[in-house]
Amino acid sequence: MALGLPPACVAMTLRRQIIGSQETLTDVTWAAEQRFRDAETPFRAGRFAGAVYLFGLSSEMWVKLACFHLRGATPSTPVRGLLGPARTWMRAQAPAIDPEQYHSLLFWCEYLIRLRHTRGLPMSARLAGLLRHHVANRLHSDWTIDMRYRSAAVYGSSSPNHVAPSDSNRLGRANTPGARRLVPDRSVRPATTPRTGASDANARLAHTCCEDGSGV
Repeated sequence: MALGLPPACVAMTLRRQIIGSQETLTDVTWAAEQRFRDAETPFRAGRFAGAVYLFGLSSEMWVKLACFHLRGATPSTPVRGLLGPARTWMRAQAPAIDPEQYHSLLFWCEYLIRLRHTRGLPMSARLAGLLRHHVANRLHSDWTIDMRYRSAAVYGSSSPNHVAPSDSNRLGRANTPGARRLVPDRSVRPATTPRTGASDANARLAHTCCEDGSGV
């Protein structure tokens, strides 16, 4: 018996529930929504590094879901069996794109766009442009799964202790003056909060694009 818990509680620990079952598309659908909601609290509190990480996770899952639905997967389909075929297919189509252990936003966005095209269901130029610009470019440049092991502060490039207010089309671009960027935690912490956030806006866009882009 662990930590004085009754046997029934020990048997139903979260770890055992997760390890004891394969993740399905249903699991990923719920998790994507949950991670996005989880990100909103640190975002409002000015904890931008944590918010960016969670927004990125939700976006990754939404793009994956669109890809898997396009491949004919059902809500009960295990996710693990869908990853290898995606990598094999992309090796032939775009070998230069690193899947980053299946966590690359660029990889999944390109997979979705290219797969639709080869299946005679091309994404509209507008939708493909939005997905590439806001998710495969901007959010991809600000997010990586490896953020889970890194400490970072988010601040305005014009000053290490100021987050320049900007509209959602400018925030998040590392090469734009006043944009938010990730830096080592030894820098000065943010003193102000932006009126809006690129990662928040881009994650929302990922959801919208992938609802429309899955073709189902």
